[in-house]
Amino acid sequence: MGAKVDYKKDFKELYLPPAKPVIIDVPPMPFIMISGTGDPNGDEFGEATQALYSLSYAVKMSYKSSDVPAGFFRLDR
Repeated sequence: MGAKVDYKKDFKELYLPPAKPVIIDVPPMPFIMISGTGDPNGDEFGEATQALYSLSYAVKMSYKSSDVPAGFFRLDR
């Protein structure tokens, strides 16, 4: 498994913004997301949200097993 990443420390400018507004560059980061248009109360959005939750929960809990996805870093709190 890769080295631990502390996002709040490594990306302070994203998590601890200054008092005055500034323009920041957000580096590319991998995310799991759903994309689309339409009624958020419809069946299609509900099904996509269920799939997103199921996948993200499985990835989050995978650190407890030997099957950790490549590039996955758990943010300890």
